[in-house]
Amino acid sequence: MTNLQGGTGSKAVMEQRTIQDMSTRELIQRKRELERRERLKKEKRYNKNFVAWIESKCQEDGDIQPVDEGFYESFVSLTDEDLEGVVRVILHATAGYINKQLSSDEWDDDDLFDFVMLFLELIAEGKLAFHIETGKTIFLEPVGDPPSEDMWNKIQERITSSRSAIHAAIVKNVLSRRGD
Repeated sequence: MTNLQGGTGSKAVMEQRTIQDMSTRELIQRKRELERRERLKKEKRYNKNFVAWIESKCQEDGDIQPVDEGFYESFVSLTDEDLEGVVRVILHATAGYINKQLSSDEWDDDDLFDFVMLFLELIAEGKLAFHIETGKTIFLEPVGDPPSEDMWNKIQERITSSRSAIHAAIVKNVLSRRGD
């Protein structure tokens, strides 16, 4: 059997058999997953020009965050419980805006998840933090190497897999306001 480069080999035969054995549904799912991964490599959840402007202001004021692979790894290795705590801080810091959006019926659940995931991405890149005493949002300029492509993919996978932690944080916030 000839592979795409014109050669022959058992790997090409195995790939051909694997594709033949896949159902149409499996092929579509695989294609979507590959497209999603490719999109994650390139896209940011935020407006890059706006964040660049914020970073320039942070640099002027000396508000910087040293970043390296260890910094990024610390985000990727957050447990769901830790991530839930971060999400609760995000929800608290942005409660007014979130409540306004939810009460206007302009948002659905996916919009809320996307909003929180935007904050998680900014945190993972070292561009955003919260003041330890006040919980207020702090914008920072990350100083150091940006995440490698592999690390970027890990960050995106962690953010994408955070929906259960986001949901748990929302439920806990609602219950704590009701006194349950």
